[in-house]
Amino acid sequence: PKLIASQLKDLLAQREIRGTLSALEGRGSAARYLAIDVADGAALEQALNSVRSEWGPISAVIHGAGVIADKRIAEKTEDSFNWVFDTKVQGLRALLGATATDPLKALIYFSSVAARTGNLGQSDYAMANEVLNVVAAAEAARRPRAIVRSLGWGPWQSGMVTPELRNQAKIVNYGLIYG
Repeated sequence: PKLIASQLKDLLAQREIRGTLSALEGRGSAARYLAIDVADGAALEQALNSVRSEWGPISAVIHGAGVIADKRIAEKTEDSFNWVFDTKVQGLRALLGATATDPLKALIYFSSVAARTGNLGQSDYAMANEVLNVVAAAEAARRPRAIVRSLGWGPWQSGMVTPELRNQAKIVNYGLIYG
């Protein structure tokens, strides 16, 4: 059953990706979906070079990478912490490095209100998101002509909200914007 559930999840994700790409193309937008580890600088550079060769320089970056592995801080392992933290932070570092010579007009980071308010079991996730907020402020100062924002999202029903979180508190859709 676990294997079947995993395969079903992958199939549904692929269906959603195809649907989104089809909807974008149906509205006249050219789109490409590339699945890579954003923290893998070489793979990221290769992917962006293929985009540049077809469409020209990168003009906007939207960084939405993230994983959640909730546990109380005393129960977190170093590997677990690094997985959560590095996905956002090292991924952002790789993106900024790979687009350093592109004429960026927009840098948008998907952060979380957990960076400021905290959530039970999310110390690593909160820290990673606060790094995004601080980097957004620095990049906004460094790139005064670019739109730079770190969007501090609250939890949303389809994805981050586990049954446990739903039972802990009433989910309120709100967000904060830094940058």
